[in-house]
Order: sequence, then structure tokens, then C-alpha cells
Amino acid sequence: KQWYQRRVRGARQLFRKIEQPMLPMFQVFQQYPGVLESDEAKKIIRSYNKVAKVLLEYEVVYHQAWLRQIDVIRSGLNSSLLVRHPDTQVLYVNFDPSILELVREVDCMERMGQTCTSYQMFLIVLYIFL
Repeated sequence: KQWYQRRVRGARQLFRKIEQPMLPMFQVFQQYPGVLESDEAKKIIRSYNKVAKVLLEYEVVYHQAWLRQIDVIRSGLNSSLLVRHPDTQVLYVNFDPSILELVREVDCMERMGQTCTSYQMFLIVLYIFL
């Protein structure tokens, strides 16, 4: 299980944790621009920017992987829902459990504000009816 939305949510939570102590500092930097010229302030801002960049890249990488996963599972939806066993002629439901997982992921990602395509919205509607 990939749980892309958990990874994206985790990256966002970490970003909020590093952003929270920086917000008052940004106000100080605006009021006293000379503070930015100190080596310590430059080091703090440089570290903050590096960590923020890594967290953003992490989120983007997992969001793109999630979109690729949607395409993979989407191709599976084109197969027959019922299949007959060649030897016994018994009907079986041909349902990939990863579809349910993806439907839940789409719902979570949509709640987190990620953009949703019409296909992803279809999966959300499917989730409501399951």
C-alpha cells in the first residue's frame, strides 16, 4: 500500500511545524531589516528555505506518483467485472481491491485541497455509493 495522501499530509504537517516559529521572525525582519544582515539570521533563513524546499519537492513527487497510480488503476477499470473460470464455468467478480484504496485516497486528497480531474471526481462519487 502506498498511502500517498498520508505522505503528503505528513510533509504538510512538518512544514507547518517549521513555519510556526518562523512567522514571528518574519515580522521582526520586516520591522527591522538590518537584522537580516547578521550571519545568524542568514543561517536561519537559509536552513528554513532548504527544509521548506525539500518538503515541497517531497509533496510534489508523491502527488505525481499518486496521479500515475490513478492512471494504472484506471486501465484496470476497462476489464470485465464478471469473468467465467475456463474450467469450471463459475462466474467470479473481477474486482481489484486497489480500486477501493484509490477511491479513498482520492477522497482524502480532495479534502486536502489537491486538484481533482473529472475521473477523480467520479471515484469520489463511487466512494459515496460503496
